[in-house]
Amino acid sequence: MKKPFLAAACAALALFVTLIVVTTASPVRLFGDGRWFDPPCDIRVAISEIEVLMRGVNPYSVWHGDVVIEGYKSRGGGGDGDKPVNVHPPWFYTAMLPLGLVPPRVASAGQFFLMLGCMAYLISFARRKAEKQGVDVDSAKVIGILSVLAIAVPLLQDFCSQNWMLILLAVAALMSACLNMRSRRGDVMAGLCWAVLMIKPQTGLIFAIPLLLRRRFTAFTTAVLACLAMSVPPALMCGTSPIDLILVTPGSNSAQFWGCGTFPSFLTELVPQNVAIVVGLLVGVVVCTVMTRLVSRYDDWFVFLMPAAVCTMYWTYARCYSHAMGWFFFVCIAIAVAKRPASNTLWILLAAALLTMTRLYNVIHLASLLPSSPLSDAKWIDETFPLVDTLHSALGLAITVTFCAVLRRNQH
Repeated sequence: MKKPFLAAACAALALFVTLIVVTTASPVRLFGDGRWFDPPCDIRVAISEIEVLMRGVNPYSVWHGDVVIEGYKSRGGGGDGDKPVNVHPPWFYTAMLPLGLVPPRVASAGQFFLMLGCMAYLISFARRKAEKQGVDVDSAKVIGILSVLAIAVPLLQDFCSQNWMLILLAVAALMSACLNMRSRRGDVMAGLCWAVLMIKPQTGLIFAIPLLLRRRFTAFTTAVLACLAMSVPPALMCGTSPIDLILVTPGSNSAQFWGCGTFPSFLTELVPQNVAIVVGLLVGVVVCTVMTRLVSRYDDWFVFLMPAAVCTMYWTYARCYSHAMGWFFFVCIAIAVAKRPASNTLWILLAAALLTMTRLYNVIHLASLLPSSPLSDAKWIDETFPLVDTLHSALGLAITVTFCAVLRRNQH
């Protein structure tokens, strides 16, 4: 890769960061009352739930409609307020408690700049990973930058909603680095990283597969104990059992099928949503296990965790921003292409991977949802979106399985 290409990639990154700032910190774009860093939807939900918890009320009771608090609007049980309440695992509330100690706009700004820091960390991580794999310095820099640009659409959606996926992606990368330490201390640190990933169980759970296949029981046990310990403070605050808080979580969230890029989303037209979600779970477990075994000869935990990261995009109710986890796959395949640039197979897989990760059809669909959009009346977009997304996701899984098979063949 030539230096002019590197300069172009740097310019593209600068443009991308500018777009992020404009779309997330602009009063015109998102904040209707003209104030910077008003919390967008996802962080606003978290702040509302922490406020409910600090009142000594179980957020599930508000979500279910058993308790009505003035000013709070439940996603599940109604209400007349403007502060939405959902239900998350109890360890999520412990991690988010600082949000209730500062003004909402300060919390929103803090998360925003943390996400920018995570993005910089991912670029640095990918560059260093490429250099360790024998890629020349200039090409490694390009891989680092392009690894973030390749997932620009899910990242923009993540910034706009201030979801946690970019932060969790950086934690997953850190987890692989800790496991590569090959020490008990590294396993404990990896377990703590996994506990952080579990604030979104639909993202974190599938990482149990590679850990169990390599019998990293220290990391597994550390994560379980950390989640249990972090469940105690919320339980004490609302006067209930930590186990009860854990058990009510799936009953609320699993019934909601968000279907954005989810492999079995077409099943929702044929079977109940919970059945479709179970199918998605089974597909994720089976495909993840197969792919992980295909790369089992690799000592690098980054490669070994890659199938689990990919499957988080497709199992159960993955949102569009969940496709940021495709960063793992892009880094792996970009390094493979840099080391074997004469391989037509790898170039084809790289091009197809970019098609699935950029989620261009998601941009068209989102544009059609805007009231002033010229596409707002194009009903065919809404009608074809589930099918296109399902095919998109199936293609993504097929590409990843093929790449894992290529890696296995190259190891022989």
